[in-house]
Amino acid sequence: MSQKPLIRVGPADIGHRVTLRYFLAEPTTTASASDVVGVLLSWPDSPTGDLLVEDRHGAQRSVPRDRLIAARRVGG
Repeated sequence: MSQKPLIRVGPADIGHRVTLRYFLAEPTTTASASDVVGVLLSWPDSPTGDLLVEDRHGAQRSVPRDRLIAARRVGG
């Protein structure tokens, strides 16, 4: 049974702190997931593009939009 992703982040959240959970590989029943928390730097126009997030250490992480499981803005 497949669940619909709970995505509460979009282009309007660029510049804000977000948390993202995403599949590390192509989504399957055995795929593992990871999380990233940081400032959203970019949101792709394409559903298959990558989001760019800067974590608290200044490292930039690229997250494929089509692998998102959940996403939301955090903090104020």
